Amino acid sequence: MPFAPMNGGVPYRLLLGLRAPESPGQWLDAISDDDAIVYDQLEQRKKHLRERRHAVLQLLDEPAAHAAAWELLHQLMAELPAHHPHRYQVQGPVIHNLLTGDVFDTSAPGTDPLEVAGQLVQEDLVLLTRGGGDSHYRVLGGVVCFPAHWSVLEKLGQQLPDVHDPVPRWRTDAARPALNFLSRLSPDSPPLIRWNWTLMPTPELHLSNFYDAPPGPHTAPPDDVSGIEHLHLRLERQFFHRLPQSQCVVFTIRTYQRPLHQAVAGRPVMAGALAGALRDLPYEHLQYKVNLQHRMPALLELLDGVAAAAGGAPGDLDGGGGGGGGGGETPAAAAQQEAGESGPAVMAVAGT
Repeated sequence: MPFAPMNGGVPYRLLLGLRAPESPGQWLDAISDDDAIVYDQLEQRKKHLRERRHAVLQLLDEPAAHAAAWELLHQLMAELPAHHPHRYQVQGPVIHNLLTGDVFDTSAPGTDPLEVAGQLVQEDLVLLTRGGGDSHYRVLGGVVCFPAHWSVLEKLGQQLPDVHDPVPRWRTDAARPALNFLSRLSPDSPPLIRWNWTLMPTPELHLSNFYDAPPGPHTAPPDDVSGIEHLHLRLERQFFHRLPQSQCVVFTIRTYQRPLHQAVAGRPVMAGALAGALRDLPYEHLQYKVNLQHRMPALLELLDGVAAAAGGAPGDLDGGGGGGGGGGETPAAAAQQEAGESGPAVMAVAGT
C-alpha cells in the first residue's frame, strides 16, 4: 500500500478527542450561518420529516423518554431567542421561526416535541440514558435528519457499543472511556465537544438506507471508486450536555460539508493534518470510511501537494507523530489553528 498504517511507529488507537467548545456558553453551534444556508437546511429537514418520518424521528414509549423530549424542546425555546433574537421569537407556548415563517404552538394537542425541535435548528438531536447495573448508555430517541450511513430507527433502544458496532475498534478502544465520560457529565459540567470527520463521494447530507438521493453533477458515479473529484470533506461537531430535570444526555450533531478541493485550497496546515490522519488510519478504518483505501494515491497527491506548496512537510502538521485517533492534530483543529479563530475557521474548512 502507498501509505503507512501507523504514524511514527505508534500503534493506532481510537480516542474520543474531547475538547472545549469555541463558545463555552452555547451548546448549539455559535456560528451564525448565512440566512440562505440556514433556510435551505431547515427546509431539507422538513422534507425528510415529511417524507420519511419513521426513519428520522423515533422515541421510545417510556416516561423518561417523553419527559426528556419535552425538556429538550423547552430548553430550545429558552435559548434560541436569547442567542438568535433575529431568527426566533417565543410568546408563551408558541415559538416563531422568523426565518422560515413557521409557527409552532407547543400546547396544541398531539404536538411531538422532537418534531418541533428538529425543525428549529440545523443540529441533529439524540437522547441518551444510562441502563441499569453495569450497562452502557442507550438511545431513547432523537431526530436525525442528516445521518452518515445510519438512522435513529435502526439504533433506537440500543446501547452505545451496539450502536457503534460498524466502527472498527470502538468497543475495545472507546466504549469504556465513553461510559466514564458520560457518567461524570452533570448539568453543571464544563461543556466538551468532539469533532468527527470523513470524506464522502456526495454532497448529500442525509445518507441512510431510507433515502436514495437523486444523482447530481457533484456526486461520484457508482463506478468511480478511486477518483477524488467528487469527494466532500464532512465534519461533525458533536456536543454533549445533561438535562437537569430528566437527567438524560443530549447528544447534538451539527454537520458541515464542503468539496474537498475547496476545503484545502490555500490551507496547507489543513491539508497536512488530513494527509497525516489518512496515513495514520488502519486499513479497516479506511474501508469503514467508504473504502477510502482505493482513493489514497490521488488523495495523498493532492494533500501533500497543498502542504508542500507552503513549505510544510507532506502529510505532517509539525513533524511529530500523532499516535492515531486523536493523538495529533485533527483536520478540524488544524483548520482552527490555521485561521486563528475557531468559529470562522470551522466555517471556512467545513462549509455548510
